[in-house]
Amino acid sequence: MFVFLKNILVIVFIVGFVFVATNYSGLLKDQIGVKGASTDRAKEISGQMGSDIGAQIDMVKKQVMDVKVSDLVNGLSRAQKIPEDFNKSTDYLKEQIDNVLKSRK
Repeated sequence: MFVFLKNILVIVFIVGFVFVATNYSGLLKDQIGVKGASTDRAKEISGQMGSDIGAQIDMVKKQVMDVKVSDLVNGLSRAQKIPEDFNKSTDYLKEQIDNVLKSRK
């Protein structure tokens, strides 16, 4: 019962937060605009961000072009081992639980 009430309280809090955020975000924007945020400075920052993002994209393109086929094959072989390792770990965990339960009897 307590968990149910806790979940209801969380849902009410989230709905209230969204309501307040949507209704008062316009007021917040008006207050920030009234304080005189410099549009020239904003344009400068956005231009700098655009050039930084462009540089990052160029770096990623270069790294993708430098990838070797052998690296891809190694990555795929490792990815194929993940389900096998997961199954082995679950089997090991089951064995350990069984051993603990047997030792308690």
